[in-house]
Amino acid sequence: MNKASTSTTLGTHTPNPSLVGAPIAVAASVAVTAPGAGTPTGTITVSDGSANCLITLPATGCSLTPTSAGAKTLTATYAGDSDFSGSASAEVGHTITAATLDVDGSSAATKYDAFTDGLLVIRYLSGSTGTSLITGALGGTAARTDATAIATYLDSIRPALDVDGDGNADAPTDGLLIIRYLLGLRGDALIAGALAPTAIRTTATAIEAHIANLMP
Repeated sequence: MNKASTSTTLGTHTPNPSLVGAPIAVAASVAVTAPGAGTPTGTITVSDGSANCLITLPATGCSLTPTSAGAKTLTATYAGDSDFSGSASAEVGHTITAATLDVDGSSAATKYDAFTDGLLVIRYLSGSTGTSLITGALGGTAARTDATAIATYLDSIRPALDVDGDGNADAPTDGLLIIRYLLGLRGDALIAGALAPTAIRTTATAIEAHIANLMP
């Protein structure tokens, strides 16, 4: 007997746009093409062309973490099993943007400054808004000078500000790590007393790598 044919559908992919390094929740499913019947097993691979995540049926979703910015094409590919043929979904567009710590949009010479960008981050994570967010914290070549624009930008990159990977971006941990890194601290001096109890990234090497990715 021949294997039954299938069709694979790529469903929701949120958030869109998303950020480099921030997970995208992707849904996909496999249907059996008539006159075939039954329940496919096996795996669906979701890809943006470089990053991948795997759905093991009967699950319907996975978390895709993009590694580069740009206009991406998402696809879902079912591998098939002993009774059902593989299939691939239609291509779906998805936009991935790069989060950077150049919060005030300064020129190259003053990017990534602890006393401007770092201060803006830690004030934002502490709940400051309006003039209390930006007063004395903008670089001389800043392109973003309005408190609303600064807050909107930080809202858009907030997932990437979760430096220790505990699921939350917090001033006493993530904000402190960013300030210390921008001041030039590395190794134990960077992470001592600045990791959340549920942190996923717990080594200086991992923390440094994550922050470095925010400074292209």
